[in-house]
Amino acid sequence: MSEELIDTFPEDKTQEESFVFKLASLNDRFAAFVLDSIILGYLIWIWSGTLTLFFKGELRPLPHFHGFQQVLFLSTSLSFIFLYHLLFEGIFAATPGKLLVGIRVLHSEGRAASLFSIILRNLIRFIDLLGFPIFLIALIEGTRNRQRLGDILSQTIVVRQKSDKPIEEERRYASTLRRTLCFVIDLLLFIGWVGGYLLMIPVGQGPLNLLFLNLTPLVALLYLFTLNLLFEGTPGKLLLGLKLSQESGQRIGISGILTRSLFLPFDLNPVSYLCTLLSRKRQRPGDTAGRTVVIRTAYRWYYPLIFLVSLIVVSSLGTLGWHNPKNFLEKGYDINIAGRPFETEKLEPYLSQLDRIPFYKLTPLLEEIKGKIPSLPSIPFLKK
Repeated sequence: MSEELIDTFPEDKTQEESFVFKLASLNDRFAAFVLDSIILGYLIWIWSGTLTLFFKGELRPLPHFHGFQQVLFLSTSLSFIFLYHLLFEGIFAATPGKLLVGIRVLHSEGRAASLFSIILRNLIRFIDLLGFPIFLIALIEGTRNRQRLGDILSQTIVVRQKSDKPIEEERRYASTLRRTLCFVIDLLLFIGWVGGYLLMIPVGQGPLNLLFLNLTPLVALLYLFTLNLLFEGTPGKLLLGLKLSQESGQRIGISGILTRSLFLPFDLNPVSYLCTLLSRKRQRPGDTAGRTVVIRTAYRWYYPLIFLVSLIVVSSLGTLGWHNPKNFLEKGYDINIAGRPFETEKLEPYLSQLDRIPFYKLTPLLEEIKGKIPSLPSIPFLKK
């Protein structure tokens, strides 16, 4: 079977136009998987909070169940994951993550997948995840139609709509030095953005605190996505006349932005920037994984304006957070773990004995100290 498929949607008699598809890349599928995992993570977190409130009458930052409660939470969470994929792929042929990336599920012959195929591929999803990432990646990259085990058994494929490939033109790839300068500028703005948001959170507000803390990853992604999607570059890149692009020359999409952003923590080392020196296209590993390049572009009049607006927004957010009378840097707030204050004064008599107690008596003392510490360390609240 070729990589180009024609889907005529036989069940839709009113639609005469045909669409040409190509098989979704590993990069596309990975980006969709991450986006769906984020959405499911928040849904399951809300569900865990609901169960905790029902069984224990309190909210906690992380689920903490035992016995029947744990079985109920795990079984219902797995059901959520299955129903999430089944409903969206059965109705729209794509989950929200796939829709954002621009890919969808079809039968291997190019027509819409049947409900039985959708059910089967999502039941086997749990088996596929056991082989993540090595076995799963090997299957998708090694099979002719880029199928995981669930796709093979259910005879489904994942595709994206084919677009005309632009004429390849000579491009000037960004130098390592210029990319490093952009990174420093963007890092400072990113720290200001996330730090300002955290300072804006009013501590001591219980569940509201927890909600804002758990939204922090989305706030960070908002910074990385918005300008990259709208202007093909971050403020630092635009200021120095650079932009992001796909290797093919097409405009960068969500999958490329997400993949290179997730690789960023692994790229913060000298070896990564050595790769930009040795690579023909001046790519760091995150660019290679996301199939993106950073190129020099004609300078636009609004590039410095975008940087200036970004700087004003970040500075304003940081200033408002700094002057927030209930931010987490203000004195008089004690760390609260798992909804209970962590009172270090209770441990002082024990800690003062550690330097003079015999080694053979150390274990009983540590056991006694352990009993004074809350049993569920997790994301810290702050409580006055």
